[in-house]
Amino acid sequence: MVSPAERPKPPDTAQPTLFSPTSTFPRAAAALSRTPPWPARANPPHRQPLPSHSCLHPSSTRSACVPEQDPPVPFRRTPRATPPPTPRASHRPPEMPPLRPPPPRLALHAVSCMRNAQTVLRDINVSVHDGTALVLTGANGSGKTTFLRMLAGFSRPSAGEILWNGHDVTSPGVFQQYKLQLNWMSLKDAVKEKLTVLENVQWFELLEGKYGRSAPAIELMGLGRLMNDKARMLSMGQRKRLQLARLLAIDRPIWLLDEPSVALDSEGVKLLEYIIAEHRKKGGIVIVATHLPIEIEDSMMLRLPQRFPRRKTLVDLVR
Repeated sequence: MVSPAERPKPPDTAQPTLFSPTSTFPRAAAALSRTPPWPARANPPHRQPLPSHSCLHPSSTRSACVPEQDPPVPFRRTPRATPPPTPRASHRPPEMPPLRPPPPRLALHAVSCMRNAQTVLRDINVSVHDGTALVLTGANGSGKTTFLRMLAGFSRPSAGEILWNGHDVTSPGVFQQYKLQLNWMSLKDAVKEKLTVLENVQWFELLEGKYGRSAPAIELMGLGRLMNDKARMLSMGQRKRLQLARLLAIDRPIWLLDEPSVALDSEGVKLLEYIIAEHRKKGGIVIVATHLPIEIEDSMMLRLPQRFPRRKTLVDLVR
């Protein structure tokens, strides 16, 4: 038999104890059960009944408490004053001033020249730029050589002015610089007969402060085999070629050539035309006085009028 102590206990059918804040939080429950600090009233101030005429009373309507108002005016936006349109900046680049041609390297303004109380040149106006060739033509005695001598500074104009880079060449300070630009070649060849062909060219080259151009210039003019011969052995045409070789060795920008083709054969004239063309390509100026035709491309022509000598007067006879 099973003893009472060993018998299984019946399951507990009692309801489980529900959560109670009083039993769980006794202090908090006691604090909540205390009387409020204000005296007990039937209705606290915030719970007083509302009057029947109040718009918040349940029996009242909203329209009864809202005062009558005018119907709303539709909103109209006042248009802003439109500012005047500002002129748009032009996108075109600023207009550049017209390009002016460069000033002439040489310019003669109303130049006149007199010799022996006679007018040789009268009112000559010429402008010469870099790379330009000017050919002087005219009858004998028309003043071609006088024109070149005046440009070279050997004689002064009786009227007018000669400008180089805009400055009067007759001014002492200007002429010292101007004469270093000139390469003069006249009928007088200035060949030293006791010197060799090479020495004749080297002498002028050394005076110019240069070196190494004499031999190539002599070879170009066809005198290479006569380089070490005395100058007195040269013919008239060979002496003219020697003058041209001296032009190349000195190499100045302005060439003044008086009858450069005299005594030259056809081959010598072609060499002359060649060196003139090459000198102009480098910006050089060539002024030629000639009677014989020389082919110079794009050259200016200045024909001087024939000069008629005036009749002698009593003043001339007294002199």
